[in-house]
Amino acid sequence: MQVGTIDVKKLRFVADKGLGVSKEVMGVLVGSARLQEEGESQQERATAELKALRNEVQAQKHEAKAMVFENQEKAAQNAK
Repeated sequence: MQVGTIDVKKLRFVADKGLGVSKEVMGVLVGSARLQEEGESQQERATAELKALRNEVQAQKHEAKAMVFENQEKAAQNAK
């Protein structure tokens, strides 16, 4: 499924971020350094995915603007 031009599967990082926080908190509560580290690592991956998604959206925005400009130029050339 897609929302706009973003694949909903790419939004999985939201769940990963929450799960990472949960793991980290559980690790603190039970005294497990391994679980804390897993949680932190999962959160870092989710943050990286978010940054990548932001960059992708920004690139799509620039492409759309370029396409609009190109179409305006073509229309202006055809009008002559």
